[in-house]
Amino acid sequence: MLPGDMYLIDGSIYTAQYDSEGNLLQIPDSIKNNIAGVCFWSNVNNDFINAQFWVISVDECTSLQWGPLDDISSLYNYQAAEPIFYDLDGVTNTNNILSGYGSSAKTTNCAAKYCNDFGTQLTKGKWFLGSGGQMKELLRRLSIINNVLNMLGKAPVSLNTDYWISNEYSSTNGWSVRTTDGINVTATNSAKSSTLKVRPMMIVPRNN
Repeated sequence: MLPGDMYLIDGSIYTAQYDSEGNLLQIPDSIKNNIAGVCFWSNVNNDFINAQFWVISVDECTSLQWGPLDDISSLYNYQAAEPIFYDLDGVTNTNNILSGYGSSAKTTNCAAKYCNDFGTQLTKGKWFLGSGGQMKELLRRLSIINNVLNMLGKAPVSLNTDYWISNEYSSTNGWSVRTTDGINVTATNSAKSSTLKVRPMMIVPRNN
């Protein structure tokens, strides 16, 4: 997969097709109705982590808390924004959040739990709440991703809007990120009780 390619609910891939001017060609309805996510990052040409592909869900939750007001002891508490963009492991972060909260984490009050329980029978448990570094990669490819989402009739990833990430600031605050231009990405520590957008991510291995 390359950024813009689509991951279907049966695990197959649909490669985005473009005309000679670089315009995305119409996606067949038979494909549209079965797309789970869109690839936004690929290391297919640099196999240092087994050619993994990062996929963003075509759907999002528009209003959800980071989680209950408790510290997740297994998560590092970032006190500055810049270091979170070096974190590329939303999977481990999500697992730590779920373990830390236990039964107090619900899909209605915890972004990581929402992501973990998201999807169909085939994909449930594979989705996670992206880290700062992963969301940065996504937000820097908005033109490609949103072109596909718009053609699918799905809500695009928003400019000037905060999305929760799986990095923690303190017992009361988590981190969120936004972009104003699809180039520069900024992070804010927000109260965990704030209701922000959430867009689940998935990692698809080359030999999926």
